[in-house]
Amino acid sequence: MDRETWGWGLVAVACSLVLAIKGLGLLPLGLFALAVVCAAHRPSRNLVTGPLTRFVEGRPHRWLLIGLGAALLWQLVGVELALLLAGDVLAYVELMAAVGLISANARLAPVKAAVLARVQRVQAGVGAVANRFARSVRAPRRARPRRPKCDAGAPGWAYA
Repeated sequence: MDRETWGWGLVAVACSLVLAIKGLGLLPLGLFALAVVCAAHRPSRNLVTGPLTRFVEGRPHRWLLIGLGAALLWQLVGVELALLLAGDVLAYVELMAAVGLISANARLAPVKAAVLARVQRVQAGVGAVANRFARSVRAPRRARPRRPKCDAGAPGWAYA
């Protein structure tokens, strides 16, 4: 077996896999039959590959194939533009978030200073009242009597 036979055999195997996975379809079934015939019979292979080779080698047809490939690639331009614009939109959203945070900080700074000043005044007033009550309510301290030290044989404190 030569290389061409192996190539057509691989095409037949690929078509049979498509037939097995997708079910019976006219195009995979036709390609499978063509590949099997071309793998088994050299004149049929020459009958198929000859016109295809002349079509691809011809000058106008080459430009037609290049134009068809360019048209197929042109469909990706929309996806690329969408990805580019999505990146721009994300950059715009990030910039707007940063500007919003900066402006919120600028607007909230005076409010924050006023709240902190009021909280400090309230804390000072509460501290003065607490100190007054703490001095007047607290009972005088008394010295505790000393406990005798435990001897080795005497019972002592137990800690769990």
